Amino acid sequence: MKNEVVLAIFVSLLFLPLMLSPIAATSPEATLSVSPFEIVGPPPDVGDTFSVNITITGVTDLQGWAIGVAWNPSVLECLSFTFDHSFFGPAFISALTVEGTINNTLGVIFPPYGFTLTTITGVTGSGTLAKATFRVKAHGFSSIRLNYTYNSYEGPVLLDSYECPIPFNVIDGYFELPFFLIDNVVQSPDEFEVNPNEEVTVTATVTGSADMQTVLLRYSTDNVNFANVTMSPIEGTNSYAGSIPEQSEGTYITYKIFVSDSNGNFVETDLYEYRIDIEPSWEIPEFPTWVLMLLMLSIIIVLSTAISKSNRHRRETDYSHC
Repeated sequence: MKNEVVLAIFVSLLFLPLMLSPIAATSPEATLSVSPFEIVGPPPDVGDTFSVNITITGVTDLQGWAIGVAWNPSVLECLSFTFDHSFFGPAFISALTVEGTINNTLGVIFPPYGFTLTTITGVTGSGTLAKATFRVKAHGFSSIRLNYTYNSYEGPVLLDSYECPIPFNVIDGYFELPFFLIDNVVQSPDEFEVNPNEEVTVTATVTGSADMQTVLLRYSTDNVNFANVTMSPIEGTNSYAGSIPEQSEGTYITYKIFVSDSNGNFVETDLYEYRIDIEPSWEIPEFPTWVLMLLMLSIIIVLSTAISKSNRHRRETDYSHC
């Protein structure tokens, strides 16, 4: 009972300045963030753990804070939230801390974790305030939010040495473990060697949920309407193959790979593209008969003139020796 009273008083002191003190109108310079702000697995995979830091940058005179985290409890389980003393240095030893409560049923920390220095002045700069560790429960996605509202908690609080709230920006985090991972997409022939009326085979490796139901090669000649080709598994591998039908020269094709399961979860790749080569024409152009006859006559005249000049020059040379 005594601990609950102390916790209630501590949290009240942290939130009281929000009700009594106006927040500065200037744009906040400090930023409270989850770092790294994005984690996409695998890794980590189901059953693995990972940690994120709660960091502050560009803060002035930070004396105390109240911070919690919210997440998707069907995807993640929060194992711990620990204080990091590195930002506050030696002053951390005499600081007052309050342990928050991790609720993995709701996916929220409430009450939040609290911290305040007992020194006269706060700390200025950038660094790490805390660390949260999670276990991956299932495929899916989850935000890792600092800025959330639950019960009487309305987001993180930063206080200066005058017990006034410090304005700041918030950068929340994001975690995703895709239901499927599509990689090693290979096209044959490659995008620069496709000839008219030639099929294009696309292969890809697909891993992830065991409940995979559909693997489609979706292609389009107008980048609006897509046709579906069911991709077939390649025996003994995690790869699938499908073919885009023959197209005429000059056609521009875009395609992507779509994978889904029986629960409606799906993943698709970005668009790939290629263009059918335009074959050069080497046909001899057709000319009217009179043009051909005129061309032949011109050639005969030129040759006759050349032969006549050659004979005249030979005779003149013979006479010069007489």
